[in-house]
Amino acid sequence: MIVHEFEGLLFTEISAFRSIADNATIIKLQEIKDGFGSPEYINNSIDTAPSKRIELLIPNYAKILNGTIISERIGIDAILSQCEHFRNWVMKIKALSK
Repeated sequence: MIVHEFEGLLFTEISAFRSIADNATIIKLQEIKDGFGSPEYINNSIDTAPSKRIELLIPNYAKILNGTIISERIGIDAILSQCEHFRNWVMKIKALSK
């Protein structure tokens, strides 16, 4: 399984999508998240990767602009608390600087 697609991390807090998604889309995004043990595991195939799912529900999703805003709203602490593989990767990078 491939993890760490950026958009997978955005599934940490679905309410952060409210600025670009209506209530029906928020519900669909939450249903996707609820189907997996961690936001990281949403990335289960090239056709159903997190970015593909978001783009299907939010056709005007702009990865750099919207992704940056959404990730800032979520915050790194929330992402690290829900995404174990990403957290471990960040810890390994931090350890290199010691």
